[in-house]
Amino acid sequence: MATETLNNPFADFGSIVSGQRFVGRKKALETITQRVLGDNYGNLAIIGLPRIGKSSLAWQGIMLKENELKAKKCIPIFFQCGSYKDARSFFSLLIMKLHDEMKMSFSDEKYFKYADSLVMELATLDDDTFELSIYRFFQIVKRFGYKIIYILDEFDSVRKIFDVAEFQLLRELSYNPDTKLCLVTCSRKTIKEIEAKDGAISDFSGTFMDLRLGMFDDDDIRLYWNRVASYNFTSSYKDKVEYYVGRHPFLLDLFNDYCYRTNTYNLEDNSNDIVAEIRLELWNQLKSIINTLEYEKIFDKAIQLILGPVYDVSTIDEEKLLKYEFIRIVDKESKLNVLGRIVGAQIEQGSYICFSDYFTQLIDQNFITNVEYWPLWTETEKKMRELIKIYIKETFHADWETEIVAKYENNIGFRDSNWLEQFNRLKDTREKSKRIFPSASSNLIDYTLTRDMYNVFMAIDWNWFGKVFTGQKKDWAEEFNFLADIRNPMAHNNREFISQDQILKATEYCKIIIRTISEWEAK
Repeated sequence: MATETLNNPFADFGSIVSGQRFVGRKKALETITQRVLGDNYGNLAIIGLPRIGKSSLAWQGIMLKENELKAKKCIPIFFQCGSYKDARSFFSLLIMKLHDEMKMSFSDEKYFKYADSLVMELATLDDDTFELSIYRFFQIVKRFGYKIIYILDEFDSVRKIFDVAEFQLLRELSYNPDTKLCLVTCSRKTIKEIEAKDGAISDFSGTFMDLRLGMFDDDDIRLYWNRVASYNFTSSYKDKVEYYVGRHPFLLDLFNDYCYRTNTYNLEDNSNDIVAEIRLELWNQLKSIINTLEYEKIFDKAIQLILGPVYDVSTIDEEKLLKYEFIRIVDKESKLNVLGRIVGAQIEQGSYICFSDYFTQLIDQNFITNVEYWPLWTETEKKMRELIKIYIKETFHADWETEIVAKYENNIGFRDSNWLEQFNRLKDTREKSKRIFPSASSNLIDYTLTRDMYNVFMAIDWNWFGKVFTGQKKDWAEEFNFLADIRNPMAHNNREFISQDQILKATEYCKIIIRTISEWEAK
């Protein structure tokens, strides 16, 4: 195996990949050809996670054919969107880049006769005239038979500088036959998500076809390794690389570059040492991806699907994560091999893990203590409090606190169970809260926790609550008491005192309680 640094086949990782260095993505390239490069063409949105290869795909599919396209009066322009402070400078540079390209590549006197003066005046125009001049400029370009393809890289960033009017202007320029630009955007979010702002949504997104770019598929990964076949990487090495970084194009190069530079290919013997050297870089790359998912409010959904419990994942959330290919479906045996336990969402095909086994384990180590169980738990306690309020309303009068004490304080069974002491403790809690926060609720039931709800209200009148929770009282008592026992460690973030099995059991009890109350309410 060659080990000279100058022969490193991965040394250019992190830059736009094109030419022989670019591998795979056959279907995506075919989509670009059919959607963008023909006589009939439309806008295309390339969407995917950070560093997944969106810019490289656009460059390979379009810019690499620049000379061929220009021979047909088709001009491709790669445009970096993230460097503009406002919408006006964005559109000005859009025109200036094209005008400069016309000067370098074409000697079209008719075009320059009409366009030169218009371009020179742009900086001096007021906003209304400026927009009109933009439209007139692209009318000129189209009138003289030119097709313009703008690759708008990092298109997510225009959200900071565009209002609805700017999205509508781009829509008009690409939609109207008099101007008809072809726009190819590279972004992490969909066009619809990018253009949604301040509650207003234009229909710019309706002019786009989405191209979702995910991890390398089987053909891509085969071509990836075939490109460096002369370096004789072993099958065990390739398997280990995929274990650590999955089939993420950039991470494959990052990992392989390190191993090549350090001449460390025997991952069977020293994999832990190797990963220790680049652990921070792998973590930073994972965090970059996580930040994108957090911004879209779906990272916690990924945690639920991978680690559980699943309490508020919508079908759309699940589809987004699958389209990004941040998560993948594996059979239960594979998940057991990766995590050592079956957790998270269970579906017919198996369960979910992250795009690499190593990152799945990393997420387990770093985020299991932060899994947000409380929305489910809060919903359960809210349902129980609402039910108790119905019970109070149906059973007692306005001064119900006096009535309930009169009814039960002399009952020997409740006296022995310290019922009155628990009831008075709730009243003390309310008084303390009212002293600190005068606007706090006066309803005693709002101060109940799981144990109070059952012991102070439900257990004392099972004739009423038994109509809701059908079955044996002792079985329901076991569920409520179990939830009460682990509530405090959960509330105080003492997750180490609670096993995963206990969390799953508590989650299931919460679901049963919510479903039972909801079914009773429906009747």
